[in-house]
Amino acid sequence: MSVRPTVLIGYGAYGRAALKRLLVVAALRGRLCWTEAGASGARRLRDLATLWLPEPGERGDDVDGNAAGNADGNVGSSDLELMRDLDQQILRLPTGETENVLDARIEAIADRLLSAAERSRQGDALPLGLDLIVLARPTRPETVGRLDRLLSPVLEALGSRKVLGRGPGSADKLCFLQILDFEDYWHPSPRARRVREALAASVARWRSRAERKEPAFGRMYLIDGQTTAGVKFAKDRLDETVLFLELMLFEGIRDSVQRIFQRRRDHESPICTFGARCFEHSGGLLSRLAAAEFALRWIQFLDAADPPAGPEGQAPSALEQLLAPLEGAGIEQQLGFGDLQAMLARRFERLERELIAVPAHREDWSRQLAIVYDAGIESMERRLDTRLTELLRDRADWLEGLPGALAEAADHDLAATAESELPRNSRPLSAKVMSSYLDRWRSRLAPVEAPIGTTSIGTASIAEKMTPQEDTTPDAPADRRALEDLGRLHDRYRSFRSGQVDLDRLRGFWPLWALAVASVAAPGAYGLWRTVPAPDPNDSHHLLVWSYQIFERVLSPAAVALGLGLTALLMGWLIAQPRLARAAERGRRFFADPHRGRFASALRRELAPGGRLRDPVEKRIAAAAADRVAGVRGRLIRELDRQRRRLRERRREMAWLQGQLAVLLRIHGLGPDGAQSDDAGLRHGSGVRWAAETRGDVRRLLAVNPPGTARFLSMQSAERPFADWRDAEAGLFLRPLDFLDRLSRRFQPTDGADRKTQPEELARFLEAHRELDLSFPWHSSDEVPSDELLCLLPRPLLLTPGVGLRLGEVGVSEEKRLEIADSSRVYLLRLQMGVPAERLVGRSDP
Repeated sequence: MSVRPTVLIGYGAYGRAALKRLLVVAALRGRLCWTEAGASGARRLRDLATLWLPEPGERGDDVDGNAAGNADGNVGSSDLELMRDLDQQILRLPTGETENVLDARIEAIADRLLSAAERSRQGDALPLGLDLIVLARPTRPETVGRLDRLLSPVLEALGSRKVLGRGPGSADKLCFLQILDFEDYWHPSPRARRVREALAASVARWRSRAERKEPAFGRMYLIDGQTTAGVKFAKDRLDETVLFLELMLFEGIRDSVQRIFQRRRDHESPICTFGARCFEHSGGLLSRLAAAEFALRWIQFLDAADPPAGPEGQAPSALEQLLAPLEGAGIEQQLGFGDLQAMLARRFERLERELIAVPAHREDWSRQLAIVYDAGIESMERRLDTRLTELLRDRADWLEGLPGALAEAADHDLAATAESELPRNSRPLSAKVMSSYLDRWRSRLAPVEAPIGTTSIGTASIAEKMTPQEDTTPDAPADRRALEDLGRLHDRYRSFRSGQVDLDRLRGFWPLWALAVASVAAPGAYGLWRTVPAPDPNDSHHLLVWSYQIFERVLSPAAVALGLGLTALLMGWLIAQPRLARAAERGRRFFADPHRGRFASALRRELAPGGRLRDPVEKRIAAAAADRVAGVRGRLIRELDRQRRRLRERRREMAWLQGQLAVLLRIHGLGPDGAQSDDAGLRHGSGVRWAAETRGDVRRLLAVNPPGTARFLSMQSAERPFADWRDAEAGLFLRPLDFLDRLSRRFQPTDGADRKTQPEELARFLEAHRELDLSFPWHSSDEVPSDELLCLLPRPLLLTPGVGLRLGEVGVSEEKRLEIADSSRVYLLRLQMGVPAERLVGRSDP
């Protein structure tokens, strides 16, 4: 039902307590109308605007939250923090700025409430108009004067609007009311007397403005703690005031009881008082209590430690599927760093061939080796670095989308709908299971011993490559020391070569050797020959004889010397020289053989994985790869940390909301420590409201959607409580009123279920309040207008047999029985209107 646009102004601590109490009571009964205030999902009251004006020197921290009480007066509002977000609906004006900006703020609020576009969107059929209601407790005369000074420009600004201001029908379009609460108005103290005098002067000023057709307060309702029925405590007065405001705001009684809002005659006094009681069976409250009991168990389900899968086993999560390939060396594989290993091996094979090809016989072999090595390493590092850059460029889209992919995977696991996005026999991960997943992957992606990860480049991990090895000569790099060792090996080779025979010079030695042999051995050989006897021709073979004869003729000392010299020369050239050359070649090949020589072996050893000529390059390449891998891992870890942080916040919010829902249920007598009987009534804690709701009503509504896994999954699918869980300010759990409102739609009473206003119980209510007293006493009733007793009730109940008789018995005549649309409430209202302003000052006052 549309509510006439209304601005509620609370002054001081009492004013704020009244505003907050009204919002709490109305919110729990579902009587507030909301509109979206922005993309964040925040809500704003649609037809109401609440404004708090602190007294000078008063801060918001000074206002006791318990002054407002709780929803039903049993527990302090500090125990029911879920209603504290209603404070956001109360606009606060700083004390120092109140006088300067109040009228501008009120005009801005009026613009919003009277927006034609908003009225059209909401289908508002009410006539254009605006109410302004001020709630205050004047404890000092200065308070009354300050209120007049603050409100006069406000009323003037609103009254000057062409659509609301002066002119025909303007009195119906604008309505200004005050509700003033006093602790003991007629106290004889000088301070109380000055308050009475200030109030009387204020009434005179407002009446004077009204007589001049200027905007003025049409009604000023007074409430006091000292009544004819006894002492009325501040909490009860506050509850009665809130009930009176609910009647004016939400029941649509303006046409039937216009005199509550405005004077009937211009000369009529604005001074009034009232007494109000309510009999109710609120379907809105019952639906929210049923929703709270359901939500209490649903939140436990959302943060349960149960495994996420059904009887067929745990279904693999999207998070696992995304992160499992990235564990260990998976990031390098995803980046394509595996190709670098093959490229590195090929480059070192080429460098090995180039180094082995350096001629070992050169005197500057060590220097040439270093030149070839440095050039090869520089080219290798340059090419590998270029390749690293190319790989990262090729995977730029993957890198850029990695945090988003991780977020989507986490969203799928936590916020997926049960019907369409999950495998059969599984459900979305609970917040607790999801939190353990995130913690586990955080530790797996960032191991303590190797925080920069590992790589497949080479045979060792990046962590091992980056670990300093024991170094006996720390001033020299490993590759320089290896080159120096190779130089020393070459020095040994040169020493070996210098100790070998010079084969070229040895060839000129053999003729001298032959001459020496001929000179030395020829005389002895010739003499030895001469000692050989001649063979007997008769006894010896003729060839032997013939040969001896030949040698005897040919041989001479010169011939023997020539023969020995030629023999020695041929033996040196043909036998000794080749053998010595082969021995020298074997010695050279021992060092310089390209396949098995010591040089080649030493170079292969130093260029092998882990070798000193290769290790520095591997370390530099591994470090470069590690930087890039660490960058990717850092992205993952930052996203995981953000998700873990947000999920911890959501879980804290869920735990807080659970506690608050338990408090809300306990306030109304529900929960494990509450009444167990279905016939037990819900607690209300105040004589102002006669609550007919029972625990059985809540149970019957809860049976519509009984708590259970199937219902929990269905609710999770529909409400998606984790849809924006990664945002800094997530939705459902940070907006508890919206949370209850949304869930309560699934627990609406059926037709007639909220009309538990049986005649017998209503009769007890009417009998208990037949002597309903007014909220303000007068010293003398001689000149005070008589009061009237009204009953406002729904038409079906009015037509119920026996109800009219009961109303007549308590003094409510037929013309005082007024209809309201709300089928869940019956109001008793005693009004006293138009009390002369002279009665505001006692006879003892000057």
